[in-house]
Amino acid sequence: MRSSKFVRGTAVAGMALTLLAFTGTAGAATWNVIELPLLNGTSAATLKGVTAVTANDVWAVGSTNDGAVIDHWNGSAWSEVSSPAGSCCALTAVDAATASDVIAVGNDYPAPSPGVPGGPIPLAVHWNGSSWSRMTVPADLRGEAVNDVTMLSPTDAWAVGTGTGGTLALHWNGSAWSRVASPNPPVIDFRLRVNAVSGTSSGDVWIVGGQRGPKRPGYSGTNLPYILHWTGSAWSAVATPDIGSDYLVDVAAVSPANAWAVSFGGSVLHWDGTAWTVATKLSQGAISTMTAVSATDLWVTGSGSDSLLFHSNGTNWDNVAKPAGADNLVSSTSLQPGNVWFVGGYGPSVVTSTDNG
Repeated sequence: MRSSKFVRGTAVAGMALTLLAFTGTAGAATWNVIELPLLNGTSAATLKGVTAVTANDVWAVGSTNDGAVIDHWNGSAWSEVSSPAGSCCALTAVDAATASDVIAVGNDYPAPSPGVPGGPIPLAVHWNGSSWSRMTVPADLRGEAVNDVTMLSPTDAWAVGTGTGGTLALHWNGSAWSRVASPNPPVIDFRLRVNAVSGTSSGDVWIVGGQRGPKRPGYSGTNLPYILHWTGSAWSAVATPDIGSDYLVDVAAVSPANAWAVSFGGSVLHWDGTAWTVATKLSQGAISTMTAVSATDLWVTGSGSDSLLFHSNGTNWDNVAKPAGADNLVSSTSLQPGNVWFVGGYGPSVVTSTDNG
């Protein structure tokens, strides 16, 4: 169970949250659309992360114009759950180890004060089965932004992002968060983006993102993919295939010899246990999220209003039509065939459940 996600959109005022569900096969899906009212009377909302514990236990997180928001699906209805994050905060991702052990991460934006530099501070909150509480993160992380989280077990979770020091990798051991050293690309500046994390065990975790080439007069830099691998004792950079001027937005690890990553431009990369290669180039870019039910059941979509939904059996990739209103999907999670969820982040937030037979 993991929530994958990418970048973040601008909320659109006056729009209701929308729930969509479809059943059938991947190529012939039918959809059910449910309107969710904006919570607490807010005029704008965006969901950025989602994770499914069971078909009747799904969490989605994001923010409204009143601050961080946490929503829960109980199998029949969505409801807002009280968040300890506060009005100054935004949640970007969520993942679960068990029904009573869920972590959501994001960023706090405290008001500036004399002598204190601005910028975000990483935020983590924990669900113990009955309530959410704020977790303690390492001090001195102002200017660091957390984008994604994966829980491998109750005592093994990773939160990743980008900050003034480059790549940010935080590890949860069941009792405390700590920063773990991680390599950086040759050039570190505000153009580095660490977007997603996914793993299969304590010795097999992937981080993906992108970096810009050196900036020089008259040239804005070149996008380059960026992959790190955790093998149980240290993070190391892993060679990426040539996908042109592009960067990676999401990753889905299935097994130590089977992982997938997708780029903003639509390149799908595959890890076979030895090397990353380009598996295909999707017919449309502006990709934002990927999730894998299994090695032979993968889903990808984008954040644009006209983005397609792509499905793969592990070899071939097919386009699947999305219904009207299923726009701007930026995060996804999956349990099994028939339980794949997407949430949206630009304007009307969207949750999508699938059943491909």
